[in-house]
Amino acid sequence: ALSETRDELDVARRNLDERQSTRDALQHQLEQSRQDHESRTRQLQDSIERASRVAEQTREEADPSARELAGVRARLARTTRLTSAMRTLDEATSLGDILDNLAHLACQESGRTAGVLVNGQKLRGWRALGFEGDPAIVGSDFEPAEAGVVGQAVRLGIGQQHRNGDSSHLPSFAADGGPRDAIALPVQVGGSVIAGLYADAARTDRPEDPEWLDTIDAMTKHAGRVLEAMTVRQAAALWTPRHAARS
Repeated sequence: ALSETRDELDVARRNLDERQSTRDALQHQLEQSRQDHESRTRQLQDSIERASRVAEQTREEADPSARELAGVRARLARTTRLTSAMRTLDEATSLGDILDNLAHLACQESGRTAGVLVNGQKLRGWRALGFEGDPAIVGSDFEPAEAGVVGQAVRLGIGQQHRNGDSSHLPSFAADGGPRDAIALPVQVGGSVIAGLYADAARTDRPEDPEWLDTIDAMTKHAGRVLEAMTVRQAAALWTPRHAARS
């Protein structure tokens, strides 16, 4: 019985040793799997970080190019509109058509425009576009001293800007609507101011000059040149028959 017990004990020990060996092998495999997983996780994190750095660098390199491209497109669109506006002014056949077209074209660039005619020592409202309600511009007479930047532009023959937030320099019909960036330009024919154009838009937070200021200034100067050419043609048409008759 003792011998049988010893044999059974040896078998049990061998089984225990086998199980211990199996357990050690499993633990080793588990530890190896854990290490492999951690290694792959670190590699994946490194790859993500590298990809993020590359993406950020690409974005930083692309942003200036994108902004430059957007600026070029904006300038191209502005040039296209200005070219079309000048063509429209060239096709006008009368003073009224030219001033009407100028007011509408300027309103498309800024948002609000008003045209005035020089009527002796006063200014008479000609057109008003974009103003809410009835600002009583068309048909009204204004003293140049009371017309703010418009009166100054007509009196001095030089364009005037309003950008300092001082509403006292704006004409009375444009005093509402919050802070505005405004421009007033004279329409000159042969060195004489015959009309004035006022345009304004809601002020932005950008420190640079609004782009529409230069565009409207170019339109107004071209309108004056078109009027001068029209005046010359009309004078030539009146002079030619009398000259021919004297010959």
